[in-house]
Amino acid sequence: MGVDMLSIGEIAHSTGVSRRMLRHWEDMGLLAPAVIEPMTGYRRYQESQLGRVRAITELRALGFGLTEIGQLLDPQIGQLALESLLAHQADVLQQQITEASTRLVHVQHRLDVIRSKSQEIIMNLSLTTLPSLDLWGLSATVLDETEIGHAVSELSRRLPRTDGEIVLLYDGTEDDRITVSAGVVRRPAV
Repeated sequence: MGVDMLSIGEIAHSTGVSRRMLRHWEDMGLLAPAVIEPMTGYRRYQESQLGRVRAITELRALGFGLTEIGQLLDPQIGQLALESLLAHQADVLQQQITEASTRLVHVQHRLDVIRSKSQEIIMNLSLTTLPSLDLWGLSATVLDETEIGHAVSELSRRLPRTDGEIVLLYDGTEDDRITVSAGVVRRPAV
């Protein structure tokens, strides 16, 4: 065996690819050991195979599947096949960019709504001591601030019709929900 032979562990250490992944690539026919020792089953690689491991890693980072990588690294690949594989990957990446851009617009819109609603709540918020009240009320749970308005409308619709003042309470002390309560002051029985 030549001096330039490397163990699977040395290949893994040199390239940052796990031994498990190197064995998987071997199973897929992408990376064959130069020698498998008959007595121990240890895999040995030539130093020149480090370049192939790095090429596979780079192609994976570009989003290519292992089957496509096998085709790209085939020394017999023709120009048309090469162009076809690269054009297909460019289309896949463009589609991912389009989908990510759409998601970004939705997230940005949600963030803008939350920020504007937060400002609106802060500008209209006044903290005062409540008098003792005898309330008749309902509550609902929402997941974020953008749903509070709908919850208040629904709760107000379900409250009994009186000439009493509606009292609203928002409890956002839980991390994953906000409790919205709406009530009306009960008139004492005469």
